[in-house]
Amino acid sequence: MPPPPTYSLRARGTLTFTPHDPVRPPGRYVIQTVAPGLGNVASDPARATQIRAHVIPADPRTPAQLARRAALADAVAQWQALDPATRDYWTQVGAARRLPGYNAFLSAALSAT
Repeated sequence: MPPPPTYSLRARGTLTFTPHDPVRPPGRYVIQTVAPGLGNVASDPARATQIRAHVIPADPRTPAQLARRAALADAVAQWQALDPATRDYWTQVGAARRLPGYNAFLSAALSAT
């Protein structure tokens, strides 16, 4: 009689459970695949599965942060309103800096504020 088949579950994403290896408290955890040298598997030469606690970052909404977000939104709106010739100019500027034209434009617009 052949041995019973073995199954494996390749879960990715955010799950709510209690990890047992290593033992951790119950809660929400993220299971993801990371590249070599990233996460908590720095010595593994190949891609590995990582489990970490699910953390929702704080959003302090300080006046400086809100001003920076508004400046970014304004710069994006300016980019979207540019004519093709001006976008080509920024593409050339970006190529000199090894950046896409969009990033070169945003960098210049945000450094002016």
